[in-house]
Amino acid sequence: MTATLNWAELALSVLGEWRSGATPSKANPAYWTDGDVPWISPKTMKRKVITGSEETVTQRAVEDGVATIVPRGSLLIVVRSGILRHSVPVAVTQVECAINQDLRALLPHKAVDPYFVAAQLRWRANELLSVARKVGVTVDSLNFGRLLSFVIRLPSTDEQRRISSRLDELDEQIRGTETALSVASDAIQTLRSGAAGRLLLPRQAPSALLGKEALVRVDDMVEEPVRTGLSVRGNPEPPGVPSIRLSAMARPHVDMSDVRYLPVPSEQVEHLILEKGDILISRGSGTRGFVGRASLVMQGDGQTIFPDKAFRVRLAADKVIPEWFLAVWNSAPIRARLQQRARTTAGIWMIQATEIVSTALPIPSLKQQQSDLDRLAVIDSQLDGVTRKITRAKRLLEKTQGVIYSEAFSGQLVLAGTTAEAARELAIEITKDGEMPKAVKPKRARPKTTKERFDELVDSWPPAGQSFGELSAKLLAPYDELKDVVFGYLDSGKLKQQYDAKAGHMMLVFEK
Repeated sequence: MTATLNWAELALSVLGEWRSGATPSKANPAYWTDGDVPWISPKTMKRKVITGSEETVTQRAVEDGVATIVPRGSLLIVVRSGILRHSVPVAVTQVECAINQDLRALLPHKAVDPYFVAAQLRWRANELLSVARKVGVTVDSLNFGRLLSFVIRLPSTDEQRRISSRLDELDEQIRGTETALSVASDAIQTLRSGAAGRLLLPRQAPSALLGKEALVRVDDMVEEPVRTGLSVRGNPEPPGVPSIRLSAMARPHVDMSDVRYLPVPSEQVEHLILEKGDILISRGSGTRGFVGRASLVMQGDGQTIFPDKAFRVRLAADKVIPEWFLAVWNSAPIRARLQQRARTTAGIWMIQATEIVSTALPIPSLKQQQSDLDRLAVIDSQLDGVTRKITRAKRLLEKTQGVIYSEAFSGQLVLAGTTAEAARELAIEITKDGEMPKAVKPKRARPKTTKERFDELVDSWPPAGQSFGELSAKLLAPYDELKDVVFGYLDSGKLKQQYDAKAGHMMLVFEK
């Protein structure tokens, strides 16, 4: 033990009792059905404070010793998960709970504030990973011995609590600011997507966007029929004809470098080669919001084609400017209409070609289209300026949080009150005069067998008997195990079957 800023430095191993977790058998419904004990696994560890979980185990699992219970106030840390490649999930549970085998729990010494230790571990996660992480074939893990040896810096108990309390207050303020920035970002996207629609609405009533005589259908503004591309299994590398992936259409402009290569003769797909000004519309996707969205080819390369999950719209140059069509097509009114018409099959959202070609737009003159684009450019420029400010604010917020935690664990966040003598006494109290306790793994009771639990019911067996279904509901035992026990008693003559005409099924009755 050494001291830094009058803080004690102690290994995690001596800060309290350590427990490992377990997963009760999923094959035994008695451990899971109608459970009321929160069961924590790595997927629950997305919060700093645990107040419950979706998965629960039963008191029976606890009594049989197949579920590890930890009390409220315990510090939980993930020791096996893919997330350990970049972060270390740590939380404090505010409820009594069970943990699975991929977690370890520290039941802290009374002089150790678990919230302070958890915050320090999160702040020093990279340092911990550098000394304790083990790279696995499927998932990474923490070497438990090295984890226990990791040194934590501790001020007095009172100062620990004041620091963790102040961190909670500042974290809450940061979360509020992050939420406000996210709301602002969403608002920017809504304004951007709705800008083209608002330019149209003054000229036409909203209902006009759904199809009226004064509008022009898509199939009347193209120079060739709308078509889909080619469906052939491709390869990530040449040789072959390059064909864009659906991911290439995720932005307003097609990413012509995002391709796969199809083993087909180039002369057979000449009619599918993309040209500057082509509009590609997503035909199908696992995400409903992406279906029917348009993307513009800014420059063709004379060889790249498109897949069957996209429609190509090649506009007549004397009728529509491609950039104008793109902006209007991706506007809020049109997007809402197309999403309503999309249908799903096996989790894939699709839209029919008839929905594309029959969509009608109020087409102004080319001069007016260019004027619309100029106005949209001004709006986009203004929105880009706001977006840049939001991005800078997010970066500043991250930097601020870093400064806060740096000050917290260097003794500068709250008024320091830990003297060298207090630090020494704290270390002695925690380590019990230098004795370094080992990690404790709780002893597990041997689970009772289905027969042992059946035997416990014999004395209170209903005189009129009970059905196999009623017995199964009481014991919640695996079907085959319970069946073997029942047949064993039937063979011994101690149990007999008796038909209950009123109930309409067999009853199991004990012989007196």
